[in-house]
Amino acid sequence: MKKETTRDISVIGGGNLITSLLNNGLLDELNLYIVPILLGDGIRFLGKTYDVSVKSTILEDYKGTTKITYIFN
Repeated sequence: MKKETTRDISVIGGGNLITSLLNNGLLDELNLYIVPILLGDGIRFLGKTYDVSVKSTILEDYKGTTKITYIFN
């Protein structure tokens, strides 16, 4: 799919989808939006730790929502 376009491909999904994409080396950038809500206990987003090389991280704030961009090598 990536070879057929020069545009970005956006995928909306949760931890299971992101885990699958990471495991197969299919992510070059991850935009994570965080809206802080106090819930008490939480669920791990990815479930485990991954050994990936991150080229850079960009942090932006949008009136209570934080956007973190991870760019992978």
